[in-house]
Amino acid sequence: MFHDENGSSNNKTKSYTLAATVKKAFAILEFIAEHQPVRAAAIARSLNLTRGNVHRLLATLEALKYIEQSPESAYRLTFKVFALGNSIPQTRNLSELAHPLMQQLSHSCQENVYLVQRYDYSAICVDEVDSLNPLTLHRDVSRTYPLYCSASGKIYLAAMSDAEFETYLSQVALIPRADRTIVDPEELRRERLRVLEQGYGLEFHEFSDDLNSVAAPIRDHSRAVIATVSISGPAIRLTEHVARELIPEIMRTAHEISRTMGYPSSENT
Repeated sequence: MFHDENGSSNNKTKSYTLAATVKKAFAILEFIAEHQPVRAAAIARSLNLTRGNVHRLLATLEALKYIEQSPESAYRLTFKVFALGNSIPQTRNLSELAHPLMQQLSHSCQENVYLVQRYDYSAICVDEVDSLNPLTLHRDVSRTYPLYCSASGKIYLAAMSDAEFETYLSQVALIPRADRTIVDPEELRRERLRVLEQGYGLEFHEFSDDLNSVAAPIRDHSRAVIATVSISGPAIRLTEHVARELIPEIMRTAHEISRTMGYPSSENT
């Protein structure tokens, strides 16, 4: 424990001067989080730091794998920062509250059920319930998905403002992952509007030729999308027809989880 040099202390706690370098490093991390991707020159100018100082701190943070540099020499946070943030009580509470409802959904649909959150331009599985079906997907809680070709990712695209979505399109390469991956920006714009209108996301042979998924948004008291709940399974069993039949059930589950997170119970997700 430490205190500001002007703060009070008692006989059990010494008073320490705050480490200037640590303060600068965290100021840089916070600035990158708010403006990423961002170049070193913009960081130095905005935080009133010398370029040499900024470059030394960026090099340290990059070596520790808290930030990464794009081909355009702009910096963004890495998944390591997300992993740290994922340990905070709110996220733990979300997983703890959602897990029993995810178990019920998995038991009902006999498929894997995932709790997914967004980090930058990826959708990341933070919890999952495995199906008891012998033919199922391998467990991988750290699995990540591009936003443009996953059911949960499409929900996050729909939650973006129009300006944020257009920025996303300008920065992300739509790489074909499977037979039906959307790689045309105009088609993705139409898909985003469909998801926005219908309130759920579908993915058939887009992330992988071997699996299909359906996802619904989880919202908090401010109505913001804070996570998604998704069902994924082998495409030979979770067909498009079966996935569509599961939409009402997954929407109910997402609504129940949202209620535990403070979303008004009189509204639908």
